[in-house]
Amino acid sequence: MKQKEMTKNISFYLTKWEKELTQLAHQNLNRKLKTPKGLDFSSNDYLSLTHHAGIRKSLIQALKKDLPLSAGASRLIRGHTPWHKETEQLFQRYVGRKSALFFSSGYMANLGLIQTLCKNSVIFSDQMNHASLIDGCRLSRSPCHIYPHKDMNTLEHLLKKERQKNKMIITESLFSMDGDFAPLQELSELALKYQALLIVDEAHATGIYGPKGNGLCGPLREKEHIISIHPCGKAMAANGAFIAGPAILKKYLINKCRAFIYTTA
Repeated sequence: MKQKEMTKNISFYLTKWEKELTQLAHQNLNRKLKTPKGLDFSSNDYLSLTHHAGIRKSLIQALKKDLPLSAGASRLIRGHTPWHKETEQLFQRYVGRKSALFFSSGYMANLGLIQTLCKNSVIFSDQMNHASLIDGCRLSRSPCHIYPHKDMNTLEHLLKKERQKNKMIITESLFSMDGDFAPLQELSELALKYQALLIVDEAHATGIYGPKGNGLCGPLREKEHIISIHPCGKAMAANGAFIAGPAILKKYLINKCRAFIYTTA
């Protein structure tokens, strides 16, 4: 292929993208990156820890103790460090669960968890769930019922109708879209009644709500059927996310979750 023809073919894509961006601009939907100024009334730094002097000092001290700047590999190759192990053990005790596994972000944790666990299942997802939960449902390629926001009657009706053995209920504990709380006790009881797993994204609750800030799943009486995701980039002022649950869950994800297996630690 001649250089002129190659350039013409590439120009087709560039022109197409430009048209789409122009259309977004006409609809006032064009997104732009802006450096924040003034007081913070819009971020998720709920406890103002991102600039905490004590935390910053602890980080600097840790770096002086030969803390690696990068893992350099996936955790299954050579990227697993004593700091990963210690942090996961500390976090599982913090949330009162039998295991915790660290991921690079809350988005990746949700994608990986749902894609892995919800294959060959039927999903029941709250209408107001975060995009990462929605994308995880799509990647699983499993049938997904979207029930009206916090509507337990509709959810039970859907659960009762479904004959598939593997059922997954997915919700946030504190919804980012409108700031209200999921009825976790009712969801937990429905999950037990219809033999479903309950997956709870604790992104906006971790660090603030629950005993010692360990999330809204903490006070629930029965937890073996509950899997919780705890992103660290909000109240905890850190990177990454933990998935917490039964002891076998960690082993299963290490062996089955592509978003964990194939990413740099």
